[in-house]
Amino acid sequence: MIGSVSLLLAAGVLWALTAGAAGLLDLYRLGPSGLLSVAPTATAFAIATYLVSSLALAEIAGVKRLGAALRARVLDRLGVSFSDEPIWWEVLETRRSLLGATAVRLSVRLKDGSVYAGTLQGFPIVRDDVRDKDFALIGVTRYLPTGAESKFGDDEVVLLNSSDCLAIEVSYVRPASATATAQS
Repeated sequence: MIGSVSLLLAAGVLWALTAGAAGLLDLYRLGPSGLLSVAPTATAFAIATYLVSSLALAEIAGVKRLGAALRARVLDRLGVSFSDEPIWWEVLETRRSLLGATAVRLSVRLKDGSVYAGTLQGFPIVRDDVRDKDFALIGVTRYLPTGAESKFGDDEVVLLNSSDCLAIEVSYVRPASATATAQS
């Protein structure tokens, strides 16, 4: 698929920069080196444009994880349960997106018996076999085993490490309009 996208992108760039079908026909007839000798400026510009645009598209696709999101949607529609995504990404991002949630709330029970409840601010995208994963919560309330509780400030971030956790409960915050519709 990536080869097809690259080929279409190259054809589109050459089409735009070398006078349409004639430029593509020249590329087919003469090859890249022949086209470069016949029209060096236009060909060099087309190659540079292709490189820059393909790198930009690859960066956008990687940052947005478009391939994983598309694959997840297709597999969900087919009812197939397969993923090579780390479970953290699957639960905290893909599922949030599929549910249309605006945020992820976590209730994290630590080994010392305390519980931290807050909104997920960030987490690393690492393989599942990496044991120690740090993640950040905002709007946190800490509940101690003694029953005492303390609320952190809204501008405070709490960093927790998965190796200190016994369990993590996940819930999804849906937009107010979706919640009102569901309650009607």
